[in-house]
Parts: sequence; C-alpha cells; structure tokens
Amino acid sequence: MTTYIILQWTPFPGIYKPIPEWQLQTAEYDLRLNKTHYYERAIRIGNNLAYPKKIAEQIVSYWQKKYSFAKYQIEESERE
Repeated sequence: MTTYIILQWTPFPGIYKPIPEWQLQTAEYDLRLNKTHYYERAIRIGNNLAYPKKIAEQIVSYWQKKYSFAKYQIEESERE
C-alpha cells in the first residue's frame, strides 16, 4: 500500500515540513478516524507519520477549512 506524508508550508525558513503531530491528532479526533487510539491508520516512517491517500486528503481538507491561508502538500513516502 502506498502511503503519503502530509507537509505544511512554513514561512520561515520557507520550506515544506511534515505537519506537527498535534495537528494530526486533532484532525483524527474531529474526523473520527480512530476507534481506540491515535494513528491507527498511520504508518511511522522515521520521525514522520504516513497515511493512505484518502485519509491524508481528508486531513488536509480539514485543516484547509480551518486555516484557509495555510498551504499543504501530500508527498508519497519513500517506503511502501
């Protein structure tokens, strides 16, 4: 299964970085993506969490509604 890492634009230093875990937890909770604990559908790759594309898109959509000024990217993870 191909997984994707969600990246968020940071104005300083002007690059995309993995979205903070607190934002992932908030989105997972509000979207009711889990039954027992956080990251049920995520795969940890190094220090990052990767999701199936559909879930990654749901999380990005959630945050774009809350913060329309924020920029996000979904990047395919290196490990499948």
